[in-house]
Amino acid sequence: MHTRNPRSGRGFTLVELAAIVACAGAVASVCQPGLDESRAAARQIREATQLRGITQSQFMWAAQVQDRFVLPSLFDTENHTVAAKGRAKDTTAAIYAMLLWNGSVPASFFVSPAETNDHIKVDDDAVFHDPPTAVTPAKALWDPAFSVDFTGGKTGNASFPHLMPAEERLANWSSTCESNVVLHSSRAPEIEDLAIDAERVVTRVKNPGSNTFAFWGAPKGKARAWTGHIAFGDGAVTLVERLIAIDENGNPVPIDTGTYASLRTRDPKSNDFTFDMPWWEEPGRPANNMVGIFTTAGEKKSDYTSIWD
Repeated sequence: MHTRNPRSGRGFTLVELAAIVACAGAVASVCQPGLDESRAAARQIREATQLRGITQSQFMWAAQVQDRFVLPSLFDTENHTVAAKGRAKDTTAAIYAMLLWNGSVPASFFVSPAETNDHIKVDDDAVFHDPPTAVTPAKALWDPAFSVDFTGGKTGNASFPHLMPAEERLANWSSTCESNVVLHSSRAPEIEDLAIDAERVVTRVKNPGSNTFAFWGAPKGKARAWTGHIAFGDGAVTLVERLIAIDENGNPVPIDTGTYASLRTRDPKSNDFTFDMPWWEEPGRPANNMVGIFTTAGEKKSDYTSIWD
């Protein structure tokens, strides 16, 4: 005959439960940094994949259109899609919308997995025929409802800026295979001023609280450096770390330019390749890299308006 143990089958006491919870919390606190790093690494891989996909879609497009990347103005010549005339059509929204319309890139690829701005979201409502917002829906060549403007409470559908296709830079909006040409990148903060000497760069940003500082690492308001991906003209996509840094008061921290050998373009004054900040219109270097999310476009550089946060 078996005697039932009066202690068998009972639940945990409060003391035992508290000990288990405390133990679980301790284990979680030890594992959490590793989990956070793993998640960040996974997001970085995903963002690099998206930028590579967008860039490769441009190369595939260029292979069919005289080596030229997407320029909506070359196609909507009768203004059936939008009312804007000529090169004014070549905004970031129209360029990306054409890639989306033609099935080159899914809508999800245009929004970074590290995006921290709540006003930038995937365009889940994209249409691929007879877009109602087009001038002539039945003859439209992209969906004009695709937007990149996230300012003033509006919702934008893209995280990634691209090279300004104007004047001297227009030649680089093509299959150049140049490793020093920046085609696309992660979003970056608006630069207010920049000073470069032989060995370092000092970058003053307009908004030290920019969402772009919080892509990888510390959250918004506590992040002190910009890290992101840059896609080059040879198809390479590189993670660039701490390219722009600020201190706790928002003042610029000097950065050693020697760390960023890939960010160099030819200086017309010296004919040497020197450091080039991709989001800064540097005086005296007309063909330097200048990437942005452009809400207006045209023939001239002055026709382009870039948005930041």
